[in-house]
Amino acid sequence: MSSPPKAKMRMPANRLGEMTEEPGGVDRDDALSAAGGSLEALREESINGIEAAFKEIENVARSSLGADLSAEDLNSVLQLTDRIITLAGTYGFDLLGTVARSLGDLTNLLMERPKRPAGAILVHIHAAQLFSPRAEAPSTGKARELLAELRKVIEHFDG
Repeated sequence: MSSPPKAKMRMPANRLGEMTEEPGGVDRDDALSAAGGSLEALREESINGIEAAFKEIENVARSSLGADLSAEDLNSVLQLTDRIITLAGTYGFDLLGTVARSLGDLTNLLMERPKRPAGAILVHIHAAQLFSPRAEAPSTGKARELLAELRKVIEHFDG
């Protein structure tokens, strides 16, 4: 008994595949250096973006004081929080990133609850502003205390 014929695979040509086979290009170290320079050129604009996100989140929360936040409000907060997390991670603002992730966790918890108080969002965004790149950084002890208090807020809504 003979074995069945082997199937042949044909890969269509594409420009990117062809380019990887061509000589030339940029040295890896030079490319990384150029990318770092490009990131650094955007630092100030990114810090402005972080601060604008702070203000937008605060506006969303303040507009709902005395009432529960809507799902739309919480989605807006999540999108803005994601922007803060991304920029904080890109530029090494570690404590700000930690507070922003806590805000994201809180927002996700609030989405699952019937009561969605804006005050909890305000507490987190005010804490985030303390870790803003332009703010005077709190001492290590103060930072730990603040993060512990934010964990208590999360635990309150996680129970």
